[in-house]
Amino acid sequence: MTIMSVLAAMKDALLKVGGRAIWKPYFVRNCSCEGMAQHLFNVFNPMIREATKERVFITTVEVTEDSKNSATYISDSLPTT
Repeated sequence: MTIMSVLAAMKDALLKVGGRAIWKPYFVRNCSCEGMAQHLFNVFNPMIREATKERVFITTVEVTEDSKNSATYISDSLPTT
């Protein structure tokens, strides 16, 4: 059984209890602070770039869980113009 099939089964189980009116499953492959920072960068940077016609972009995302756990994702490539 692959991780994707397990996630699909979990999603199906959640949707059986209340349907989409209650749940909107959103699975993130790596939900650590590091994984969330990278995921948020990958979601929001393209949105920001599109909305500003490439004038604005994200370089860093910082996620803080508490005073003992945080992570910063720094893009490894900057756009060239």
